[in-house]
Amino acid sequence: MAQTTVFTCDICKKSKGEKDLAKIKVNVEGIRIKGCDRYNPLVIDICTECLKEKGFIVEPKVDDAENEQTAGRNKMSLEDKLYDILEDMGVAFTE
Repeated sequence: MAQTTVFTCDICKKSKGEKDLAKIKVNVEGIRIKGCDRYNPLVIDICTECLKEKGFIVEPKVDDAENEQTAGRNKMSLEDKLYDILEDMGVAFTE
């Protein structure tokens, strides 16, 4: 019996190839998110197009110095855009 696996971006909800998706894992401690805790992270599958829209650099560079700068910029983008990414997935922040 053949099996088909469908990979979907959690942000744009479009079907993508397995290699076209990046995984962001969010460990939670001190807040309640259904099905998530510090041992069971929230996993976000996000495609390269959505990453680019959020300001991430997804094409690897050959130069090591450029790769270091890219990693720094992507870290800043993740810190700035994590709230937006979670909101796009339907996570609501309420008091």
